[in-house]
Amino acid sequence: MRRALRLFISVFLVFVTQAAMSQEQQKQWKLVWSDEFDYEGLPDPEKWNYEEGFIRNREEQYYTRERLENIRAENGMLIIEARKEQYPNAKRQPGADGPAAHEFASHTSASINTRGKHSWLYGRIEM
Repeated sequence: MRRALRLFISVFLVFVTQAAMSQEQQKQWKLVWSDEFDYEGLPDPEKWNYEEGFIRNREEQYYTRERLENIRAENGMLIIEARKEQYPNAKRQPGADGPAAHEFASHTSASINTRGKHSWLYGRIEM
């Protein structure tokens, strides 16, 4: 719910900001990075990194790396698919507290970011 709310707030703020800007101000923006997902298969490795394992918030989902069942570009869209399945925990930490100690994950998904490849201090993001 929090992620959806943050995404809604971000998209709403971009919409409000764009609506408030004059056409002249909008022309001053310069596109510095994009991915239109106009290809088929895994996300472009020149643009995206994967997170792998049980990453945050003690979530039961295991983020997989380069697995078409969980993430792919298809028909001009990025598809991130969560699946209920038994999946080996390659990053198992025996004795750890929480999902990281499990031999198998009960859910899989994917998480990508641009860390180390692209970053911005200021700007406008559109999705």
